[in-house]
Amino acid sequence: MGRGMNIGPKKFIIIAVCAFLLLSVFTIYMGYSANKDMEKTVTDQFNRQQLILAKKIANNIRNHFSFLETSLRGLNQFWERNVERTEEVRTYVTYSFAFLSGWDVHAIAHLDNEGNAPIILNAQGFTNEKELGINYNTYWQWGVKPENRGKIIIGRTFQPDTGLFKGRWLAIMATPTWRPATPGNGSLKYQFEGLSLIVVDPVGIAQRYARDVRSGETGYAWVIDHKGIFLSHYEETFVGEDSFTVRHKRSPHISYATINEIVRNYLLKGDEGTGWYISEWHRGVIGEMKKLFAYSPIFLSREDDTGNLWSVAVTAPVTEVYGIVQSLVIKQWLVAGVFQLVVFLGLAVSIYFSLRWSRLLQAEVDRNTVDLRRSEAKVRRERDKVKESMRRLVETQEKLIRAERFAAIGEAAAYLSHEIKNPLAAIGGFASQIERSLSEDDDNIRKLQIISEETTRLETLLTDVRDFTRPFKPQKELKDINLSIEETLSLMEDNLKSMGIDYDNFLDDELPPIWFDPEQIKQVLINLIKNAAEAMPEGKITILSRQEDDYIKVSIVDRGAGISTETVEKIFEPFFTTKKRGTGLGLAVCRKIIEDHTGELSVESEDGKGTKFTISLPIEKD
Repeated sequence: MGRGMNIGPKKFIIIAVCAFLLLSVFTIYMGYSANKDMEKTVTDQFNRQQLILAKKIANNIRNHFSFLETSLRGLNQFWERNVERTEEVRTYVTYSFAFLSGWDVHAIAHLDNEGNAPIILNAQGFTNEKELGINYNTYWQWGVKPENRGKIIIGRTFQPDTGLFKGRWLAIMATPTWRPATPGNGSLKYQFEGLSLIVVDPVGIAQRYARDVRSGETGYAWVIDHKGIFLSHYEETFVGEDSFTVRHKRSPHISYATINEIVRNYLLKGDEGTGWYISEWHRGVIGEMKKLFAYSPIFLSREDDTGNLWSVAVTAPVTEVYGIVQSLVIKQWLVAGVFQLVVFLGLAVSIYFSLRWSRLLQAEVDRNTVDLRRSEAKVRRERDKVKESMRRLVETQEKLIRAERFAAIGEAAAYLSHEIKNPLAAIGGFASQIERSLSEDDDNIRKLQIISEETTRLETLLTDVRDFTRPFKPQKELKDINLSIEETLSLMEDNLKSMGIDYDNFLDDELPPIWFDPEQIKQVLINLIKNAAEAMPEGKITILSRQEDDYIKVSIVDRGAGISTETVEKIFEPFFTTKKRGTGLGLAVCRKIIEDHTGELSVESEDGKGTKFTISLPIEKD
């Protein structure tokens, strides 16, 4: 009787502990998910703030050039009105240069229409040195056109090899000088007299607005020109260097393919946006790190040279964001911990009172038994009732014993299904050995073949059941999925040929690498290709890979008999199969693997025309 009384509390304790563990796992999962969502939200917000900074810097630089355009236009108008008054022009130009030198202007120059050496005013005074290392042809050919009178052209950045500005980064701003001329008929016309130019310092301009900008605690800004040359950067040694190569020179064992690709495809094409890349240093901190950055273009020439643009980027390590959310995460987990503690204490109290009630109940039964023994007369009077109660108690106890036995049998069945695989392998192996030792006309050969086939089928079933029920977290790697496809085809090529099956593969060479478990994806590909081959007596399988939106898609297409609509709705259900000797777990395992990758496995089929299975895997973004 005592044993029967303990069954209820024991089950209660087991159920309570399991419920507590499930609640704990659920709470941890929800906290983790909330933490990831919060990190993503804050990261996006941080990058938007960086984009605002980048646009502000770009606007300031554009305004700087607008001011220089206004100054050059005023200077040229004075030149046009007073071109013959040499001293007045010199005085005005000297005054203008004294002012404009504070706006990153290296020199003011004027070329006449007779091809004489340009008159130049720089920090050393006036000079008419001809060899300045500047090619004026582009500006001259543009300026002589009447339709360009009053306009200004901004040249691309360059570095002269000779002259006053040898080795310095320059940009030329030019406008044509046209003087009014009155011909004999009295109508007002204009005559081309030359070019007015200012030589600006692009590095000085870029650093003026970007050098001291901070994003968060340690983020900084950088500026590149139309070729990707750094005009401003926190690292002084980077200024004037090619952004595509200088990072690799600094850290050759880190791949900068991501940032170089973004610069080439977005920044140098005038796009605006946000992104991330991997670096190994940041303001003196050494070590591989992920950086967030935002970028905005500066269009210097809107009409004459649409490719003449600079780009501003603001970058900061992702740890800047984690610093923001760290305190929130701590509070979140503190609340979760307090909640778990309260639940645990409640569970402990419940178990305590349950056990206490069990002991009180047992004591009460013992006292009643003693009273019954002391009162034989009462026992005799109540004998029939006691017998009936005992009969019911025995029936109840037998039911409980049977339930326990069924549970034990279930556990044993699970254990045997695990342990039976090795004996099956031995049986199959021995059958194969005996078969090889018999003559070809022996009647027992077919029996042994049946034994081998059945053991193989059972092994496959056990393996499928194990794979389907055993949780297995994907071991993801950042890899080109085309490589896994080609490796799978190499493994299956001989088998396909033996079945009379050929294949075509159309793989997109420009697919980005994605995160996935290569071994699990190979398992899925092998299963799908094997099913496609078995669906056709002979023919050709087509394997395709492509990118659609934020997914990489791999399709396996056969030209078999197809699958009916009723069957398509069931093929992913466990233990459903249309094959005579199939386990019905192959496609269920495949779908489970793809869903563990947060992807999708879909099927399209039509009777008599073939079937297409498509794997969709996400391109994960930070």
